[in-house]
Amino acid sequence: HSRFHVYYNAVRDSAQYSRREAKLGLALPAIMPGVIMRYLDFRESKLATSRNEGGSPSSDFTPFHLRRNLALGVANGALYTLAETLIDSALVLTWFLSRLSAPNVLIGLVVPLRDAGWFIPQLIAARYQSRLPYKLPTYSVMAFVRGLAWLSMAVVMLTQRNPAILIAGFFIPYTVNSFAAGVAGLPFMDIVAKTIPTRRLGTFFGARMFLGGALG
Repeated sequence: HSRFHVYYNAVRDSAQYSRREAKLGLALPAIMPGVIMRYLDFRESKLATSRNEGGSPSSDFTPFHLRRNLALGVANGALYTLAETLIDSALVLTWFLSRLSAPNVLIGLVVPLRDAGWFIPQLIAARYQSRLPYKLPTYSVMAFVRGLAWLSMAVVMLTQRNPAILIAGFFIPYTVNSFAAGVAGLPFMDIVAKTIPTRRLGTFFGARMFLGGALG
């Protein structure tokens, strides 16, 4: 009888612990942005105090704009990392193509095509983009092109049943998305450099990756 109570209490405590862990796991993506922003505000106030004490010039970023840039940039990075996890090239997309009975050669092209689409356009477009006074229009257009590519792929997958059409409907938008991402990479980095102070870049990208990993 006493052994039964000991076993029962152990199971009950384990179940309560599991529920607490589950609640913490669900709440973590919701509470971490606020925690990170409070930490960034604390660090910024410390840096501002040290600058004022040392007589160095103040930063070009006002506290409001700095907090807004950090919050929007971290949220963008977290959602981007989540999306990349859902469409992981090496795991999800290769499995998806195998379900379409695609040839192994085409399945093997998924990851190289993603990498080529990222690097090759930057080599070609770097000189042209460096002469542009504003980089945001290029980034916005490429973001629209990427969204349109994924939308067209979704339409093909939901409306077609022919394997050949499905494979073509995957690779064409996927190639467009990969090269559009490469074109958008340079203006994205330029925008980040102009909107986030250099001393905050490590925290900025770290928060993007951490929240993206927590969501994904």
